[in-house]
Amino acid sequence: MNKIINKIKLKKQKHFLDIANKCNKEINDYDNLEIELKKLFDKNYYLRVKNIANSPKKPYGKPNTPMNETFDEWQKNQIQKFFKYNKKTSLANNIHSFNDGLYYTSEIMTPIKKKGVLITNKLINEMQKVVIENNSDFYVINIIQNKFHRPLSSEKQFVFCYEGKELIYSNKAYDDMIKRVFKNIYNIQNINLEEEFGHNNYDVFDGHLNNDANKFVMEKVAEFIDK
Repeated sequence: MNKIINKIKLKKQKHFLDIANKCNKEINDYDNLEIELKKLFDKNYYLRVKNIANSPKKPYGKPNTPMNETFDEWQKNQIQKFFKYNKKTSLANNIHSFNDGLYYTSEIMTPIKKKGVLITNKLINEMQKVVIENNSDFYVINIIQNKFHRPLSSEKQFVFCYEGKELIYSNKAYDDMIKRVFKNIYNIQNINLEEEFGHNNYDVFDGHLNNDANKFVMEKVAEFIDK
């Protein structure tokens, strides 16, 4: 029954390709999506995925499925899968899901994405209000991982033509979204993990931060609170 209800909701729900403008036939200098994706899916990204996949220990009793793809094979597959619709995830989460590694940098804001940002901001502000009412301080720590949050190769605005639709991305779009999420929050600390700590920040067990990266983040948090 839930799957049927979710299918009906998804049909009414607009995704980013629905609201994107059509490509302009008079423009022949759109940014090259494949070149940008090759920069995104680089060897550092490949090694992260491979090291996690080949770790013998897995969380929640998940089976160990070693990764045997070469870098070139993996990169080609990631590019081919890009923007492909994920029906299973969409039905499970009741929101359209695409294989979009540039998601956080999209300048196209769907109605449900706008709603999510607004609700998140209201919730965080309510938390801050309760904390202040109890004579305490409220701090927000935002961990930025460039490969996921600001993955584009430069700070320019990228405009791609994909399946006849004009898709606009920029790292600034992520920054602007974070500003909206944390609007009216007094104490915010942004930590750019790759720039301040390095690429070797993940635990091969589940991909979360490793002990050294967690220690680094906690030290930064302590410094921030002591100011």
